[in-house]
Amino acid sequence: SNVGAFTRSMPKSSWKGLWKMRTPNRIKTLLWRTNPDALPTRVNLVKRKVLTDPTCQAYGVAQESTLHALWSCPKLNEVWTVHFSLLRSEASECSSFLDVFRLCLEKSHPSNLFAMIAYQIWFRQNKLRLGKDVADMKLINSMARDALQEF
Repeated sequence: SNVGAFTRSMPKSSWKGLWKMRTPNRIKTLLWRTNPDALPTRVNLVKRKVLTDPTCQAYGVAQESTLHALWSCPKLNEVWTVHFSLLRSEASECSSFLDVFRLCLEKSHPSNLFAMIAYQIWFRQNKLRLGKDVADMKLINSMARDALQEF
């Protein structure tokens, strides 16, 4: 199964790091589901015959993979560079979001905040997809910090 392949691709220490994070379970589950075929990105929705166009709606050049949707889309620069500009440069060779997360854990970046920001980005994109109002990108960091403090 996909989950088996996914589990093999991540060292046990990283899994422990994920499940030990002090974040709500829905956040850990989102990261766990970044297993290449679990999140309904545009690329995956095309594979499932839900959509016909895999192109990122905000940045009409690249395909919206999990890595693109949560990390590498240029529109996310302003979000990630606030607390993770170093990780942005360290992760330039990463080919999956899972690799970025693993690097975040290995290099001792604030993984709880990383996870919370990824969740806020995903949640915002889903609301946009449904045509709902969303907060400005500039607010994602403070929303993620507030959510962490509440938790």
